[in-house]
Amino acid sequence: MAKRKLKRQLSLLQVIMLGTAGTIAAEIFVLTGHVAKLAGPESVLALALGGVLTLSIALNYCELATTFPVSGGAMTYVSEAFGKGWLMFLVGSLDCLSSTFYAALSAVGFAISLSIFIPNLPIVPVAIAVIIIIGAMHIRGVTSVGNLQIALGAFLLIVFGVFIYKGFFSEGGFSMETFLSGRRIFENQSAIAHIGRMLSAIALAYNAYVGFEVIADDAEEVTQPSKNIPIGILISLLLTTVIYSSVTMVTVGTVPIAQLAGSDTALTDAASRFWPGIGVPIMGITGIVATLTSVNSAMLSATREAFSLSRERVWPRQLSRLSHWRTPWVAVVMVAAASALVAAIGLVDFLSFISSAGYMFVLFWATLAMPKLRKKFPDIERPFKVPLYPVTVIAAACAGLLIISFANPKALLFLGIVLAVLSVAYLISKQIKARQEIGRASCRERVWT
Repeated sequence: MAKRKLKRQLSLLQVIMLGTAGTIAAEIFVLTGHVAKLAGPESVLALALGGVLTLSIALNYCELATTFPVSGGAMTYVSEAFGKGWLMFLVGSLDCLSSTFYAALSAVGFAISLSIFIPNLPIVPVAIAVIIIIGAMHIRGVTSVGNLQIALGAFLLIVFGVFIYKGFFSEGGFSMETFLSGRRIFENQSAIAHIGRMLSAIALAYNAYVGFEVIADDAEEVTQPSKNIPIGILISLLLTTVIYSSVTMVTVGTVPIAQLAGSDTALTDAASRFWPGIGVPIMGITGIVATLTSVNSAMLSATREAFSLSRERVWPRQLSRLSHWRTPWVAVVMVAAASALVAAIGLVDFLSFISSAGYMFVLFWATLAMPKLRKKFPDIERPFKVPLYPVTVIAAACAGLLIISFANPKALLFLGIVLAVLSVAYLISKQIKARQEIGRASCRERVWT
């Protein structure tokens, strides 16, 4: 039977917006105040450093995704490097689950953001409706998904551009005196204490940098993958880092740290000071759009992982069935149903920890797959070769371990539980398949005799 393949339809602009708009999500609205609480004015440097630490991973992904331009992302690289066994099952399943949970989290965030403008809005039904609508678009074709991301992403970039400009140049905006108001909190601390706070801030926000992974997950549907994949990954990371750092600098320099620290409405608090009148509602609408882009990109990533796991016959074969639009419609339905269920039973906050820790696990093993693949396939065509190899692999692995060491302990605990459950599921599945194979062999033997 021929291997089921997806159709290449995504243009460079769609790829860039999938990576950028899918990354600039609700985190920038919710986490800015919490990052400021941890690091004060040094949060700007922490977020810039987060982008630099992520660059090594992004460069590795550029080589991996152009060498293996198929769906699946990290699962594909681990499969090629370490074989189609337990580790591939864990990486692929965890990547799919993390994206599914993140889609549910974003859908609930969309409904909550919308309720600011529409009081008494039913949160769960609206979240489920958004998941169903976007799922239907995914079945219809990835081109419509990419076009939606272009429209939403363009809106986000324009609004954040205006926010940054007005924040720096309008009355009531950024001032160095306000920006440094939290400096005295750290003035009697050692350099190690400063670095520790910055690393904690990076670990808190790190999940918001890896939106480019959706590009690798959907590499099979990207046109001219040798060119468009690395350009899309690197531009999306650059835009994300610049926007995060600049928006945080404006916000910390506008609202005194004592008022900003821990706030869930940091951006609207800042906008109310230098963008009176329409600034707050515009930022509210931007928050709604940001959550919508997250639902779109997370569902795309989750469905392609499910499709790839099915195509490799480690998940049910039905999930790799394609519609006449060449989209994995069964996988889309499954992911949409799972996301809706998570949103409905109220496990979103709990599972957001697993989502964050799961992405760290996936990125770490994708990084370790690269030197194995270099050694295993020395002569394979690599349209993009990572400069300074193996420095990027070492840097990415060290960055991953460093961020994990400063991650939320609950996230790591939940990750361990999920890995244990998935391992048990893999062993049971393997035993069932072995018994089925023995049964089929016995049937063939009886037929011959």
